[in-house]
Amino acid sequence: MQSKKQILSKSLLGLMIWEGISCTTSFDEEIPLELASSEVEVIQGTLKVNSFDKYEDLITGKEKLSFRDFNSFQKGLDELKQSGDNLRISQEEYNEITAWEGSTLLELLDQDGFIILEDYLIYLNFNNRTAVVSTDLNLKDEILAGDISSESIRLFKFEDDVIGLLEINSPSTVEKASYNARILNSFNPSAATVSAGCRWDKCDNSQYFNDPFNGDILGIAYSGGSFRYRLDAKHVYDAAAISFRLFSKAKHMRKPEDGSVVWTATSTTLYLFWDYEFLSKKSGSTLQKSMSQSNTLNNELEATFYSSSRGLEKFYLRSQFYGEPGGIHGYSPSGAFWQFNLQQIDKGY
Repeated sequence: MQSKKQILSKSLLGLMIWEGISCTTSFDEEIPLELASSEVEVIQGTLKVNSFDKYEDLITGKEKLSFRDFNSFQKGLDELKQSGDNLRISQEEYNEITAWEGSTLLELLDQDGFIILEDYLIYLNFNNRTAVVSTDLNLKDEILAGDISSESIRLFKFEDDVIGLLEINSPSTVEKASYNARILNSFNPSAATVSAGCRWDKCDNSQYFNDPFNGDILGIAYSGGSFRYRLDAKHVYDAAAISFRLFSKAKHMRKPEDGSVVWTATSTTLYLFWDYEFLSKKSGSTLQKSMSQSNTLNNELEATFYSSSRGLEKFYLRSQFYGEPGGIHGYSPSGAFWQFNLQQIDKGY
């Protein structure tokens, strides 16, 4: 298990470590802003443009605003970069933001990534390339916390023409269950390796379930309440005389943090990376090799590499597992997640 310092919004600024710069919108007072039009105002720190047509004029540069004390996304980004603090974000997220750096878009978004167009509160989540839209202007804190359960919230992809979809009252184009899934693109060569309790034909992480650094992760349900989340991971060479299997498997579960002994299967983002080599005892078999990966939004992910009535002459299997605690049910307030290797199992190597 590894940990990242990030706020729950997963927006760019929410994934940075600020020094002396507030990353949340102030609701105490209106921000004075010198405006070129009565169709634009600031409401609780967020720019409100009263018509899509006026927004078109602003985003295309046909009209300009004097921003003075308005805390825009661009201003916050500039101040953070000048401070010399490290940006605690992935290369992919950094690339996503810098593609828009210096643009009118970042000047119009508030420091958390919000803008109000007509009656729509719109939040741009650059981390997972999703636009969160609601007609309830009081949902900023919930949206920043990753809570998109409100019926007033719709989700759209960055590739969508969102204004056009809002004009026709289109439903979401992104499933809410997938919104909080972290985008994972690569195997982590520096991930820790689980070895306790492993043997030549099986390795799992059960020895670490109660380990505060590598085991269960304490989190909060979106509906409230403390929960314990668990990732049960293993890779196994199963042998039963006339049936043989080589596979890796991960299961994500939860239970209330109140002494309950019942674990409930819970869907989340799971990744599995593997590297194997084997030779079957079946006549005419040749050495098989593979390095690949699989992922799912489910409570379980399994990859079977070999299944036969004949055993293996030799094999090795290495697996790396990644899991988001909580998934569709909740989240880790600390930003913790699982990513670890299981010790190689092998025979004949």
